[in-house]
Amino acid sequence: MKRISSLLLTMPIILGSIATIPHTKVSAETMSFNQETFTLETLNQQTDQAIANGNFEAHLKNLTAYLNGNVGGMTEENLKKKLADPVFAAALAQWQFISQSGATTMDAFAKKDADHQKFLSWAMKNTSVMNTYLEGGSPTGKNPVNALEIWNTIWNADADSHEGLYLKLAVATSLAHAEPIKYWTNNQPINPLTRYQHYKSADQNNELLPCFRTYDVWHLRLVVNTWSPEEDLTWARNMINTEHPELKNQDKVGESAYLIDYVTHNKDGVSIQAGNDAFYGLGWNLSSIYRFGGVCGNISKFGTQVSQAFGVAAMPVGQPGHCALIWNNKPSSWNLGYDISGWGQSSRHDATVIPWSDNSPTNQVPYMLLFENAERDPVKLDQSERLRWLAKAMTSTDNKIAIYKISTNILPINFLVWNDYVSLMLQNPNVTDAEWKELNNSIISVFANEPRPMMDLITQIKDHVPIRDGILEGDQFAWSLKGIGDFEFAKVNLNKSTEEMQIDLKAGVPHNYFDSTYASIKVQNTSGKVV
Repeated sequence: MKRISSLLLTMPIILGSIATIPHTKVSAETMSFNQETFTLETLNQQTDQAIANGNFEAHLKNLTAYLNGNVGGMTEENLKKKLADPVFAAALAQWQFISQSGATTMDAFAKKDADHQKFLSWAMKNTSVMNTYLEGGSPTGKNPVNALEIWNTIWNADADSHEGLYLKLAVATSLAHAEPIKYWTNNQPINPLTRYQHYKSADQNNELLPCFRTYDVWHLRLVVNTWSPEEDLTWARNMINTEHPELKNQDKVGESAYLIDYVTHNKDGVSIQAGNDAFYGLGWNLSSIYRFGGVCGNISKFGTQVSQAFGVAAMPVGQPGHCALIWNNKPSSWNLGYDISGWGQSSRHDATVIPWSDNSPTNQVPYMLLFENAERDPVKLDQSERLRWLAKAMTSTDNKIAIYKISTNILPINFLVWNDYVSLMLQNPNVTDAEWKELNNSIISVFANEPRPMMDLITQIKDHVPIRDGILEGDQFAWSLKGIGDFEFAKVNLNKSTEEMQIDLKAGVPHNYFDSTYASIKVQNTSGKVV
């Protein structure tokens, strides 16, 4: 699937011997260059210099200057050419790589030992490798460098992780486990290297479903973040293979949830609400749920873990008073299983991640479908994402805005671009009313069929969007008020001559995403007075 993968200025380049041993002093000299003299070799020399000295702040500053000086005209044609230029693309990927990880934390990372430096030199001088890492989204938790530590460990332990599927598997494991995940059954921390090795071995033994080998980093993240111990994953595959082979395909594997009986009390009368240890007994596992049943939480989580055991991306999702699950049942598609309330009322479950969402607990699951829709055109998604990085690297607000607009033109539904664009506008005190209205209308137009993302964006700017212009002319007026999906929730009739208004409200609200005031009506006379 997709792989998300650069001054006509005079600026200093530091040249000298390249070291891979921490704290080595490197002699350097300063020279000038122009676009023609700045090559991949030059960039690689600067990269090794930054690694040897543990000084990524200076390197990031140079990359920023290069990107700003070399970006050229703010046209879609020119920017696409820049993204295709190997030097510009490498500089841009490095800029995003350092910015995401944090320059200061990368300084400390590089100074640890020669293995850390060797790993960084390999990663940062391979644009496709950096893009593979960056395509998988932000690492979990608040310390992005943890992902680099895990990746470094896997990289040094297994040469197969340097390319292809196992590179993606290593990256996915690193990003997913940057914030430690604990086993569901015993609350012990999962060893990311062990998790990587389990799935590599299962793949080599042809124990996984074919989709595993087609996945990008994001989908692999939603496999390797399973909460089950490795022995439970092995048990789940054996159980399906021997007892329910009809479920051994991508479309059906999530239906393994329905193998579990709904049971609220065990044979001794202990309620499931007392906790799994009390209900199943200490040392419980997936087999315990299979044999003794459970309620919606364990039922849906069982289907999730079995899906992930076969290398299929899956996760439990919360619904009002209920737990359901989703799994990737076919390319670009997810199935909502053990469902009561539908996609619109499905929320992110604890210890899971959803592409493009902010990982708040409420109604984030629809972002999965939006992300899948964007991935249908991987070329445009790559271009749109890289332009998002480029916009962040720009020092000119005008250039940032121009690049965001071009990026949204290339792939209108890239939510991350819109979110960054909105953030930029909120920081700018000089945005005009017309610009706020244009932004608001653009968001509504693009996300007309994606109510959750649309509301998440326009809610941020609603206080800045001016009230619609125009004074009513005439005496009799009627409005039909509609919510998302053209659902009519009210009719309004106004007689200006008698100053009488009738509002007929239907039951409910425009859409279940609205949880507060969703409409207000203001009537003004010709002088602007509210009547």
